[in-house]
Amino acid sequence: MPHRAGSSAISTLILPPLWQNKTAFVVQSSGMKAVAIPSGNTIWTATSTKGSYSTPPIVVNGVVYVGMSSGYLLGYIWNGGKAVVSMNMGYPTSAYETGGVGSPESGLGAGQGILVVPASTHLIALQH
Repeated sequence: MPHRAGSSAISTLILPPLWQNKTAFVVQSSGMKAVAIPSGNTIWTATSTKGSYSTPPIVVNGVVYVGMSSGYLLGYIWNGGKAVVSMNMGYPTSAYETGGVGSPESGLGAGQGILVVPASTHLIALQH
């Protein structure tokens, strides 16, 4: 569940981390980082000029994908942090806790060669 930390004037969105390949991918609205487990050492960090990070990450075929509040989908090589994807979905992406059965949780998803991106009231499917 996303969490906002800090005062009401300045807050940081903290999203659930992703754990894969002995690495934790931690996303906050201001950036993301890859952290080695169990040492806790930062492997790489990323920030973007495309807006705030707004979805938990997902790893597909060695790329860490994350959605942006501006509507961009960004992708980074999982073990080095090199930016390899920057696509405008045309609508803001988010994965906020809705708390209701009638409004299911949103977030990036993948399967059968398809990456799905929730963008506002749209669901965009990309072949990867």
